[in-house]
Amino acid sequence: MKTATNERIKVNPENGVFMDIGFGFVVNTSRVTCIMPFIGNMVERLYKSRRDAGMFFDATRGRAKRSLILLDNGEVIGAAFRPETGLCVPCLILF
Repeated sequence: MKTATNERIKVNPENGVFMDIGFGFVVNTSRVTCIMPFIGNMVERLYKSRRDAGMFFDATRGRAKRSLILLDNGEVIGAAFRPETGLCVPCLILF
């Protein structure tokens, strides 16, 4: 079943629930540990350490990083939207 928010996304309940983080990027919600705003020195140090270790994925499409998504395996994803904007919309993916 498709909706207006995920027209280009195929839905399959067997693959789990995914969260749209913008610009065509989706994240498996079962792997997300936390979503934090990109504010402060501690978050900046986390970003730099994961980037240098090769554990950072940039999902901003050239825009400023507004939030970091920390996954259960230690990888970090940079998103262009703030966590409180509500633009991170849960959706179901089908492949």
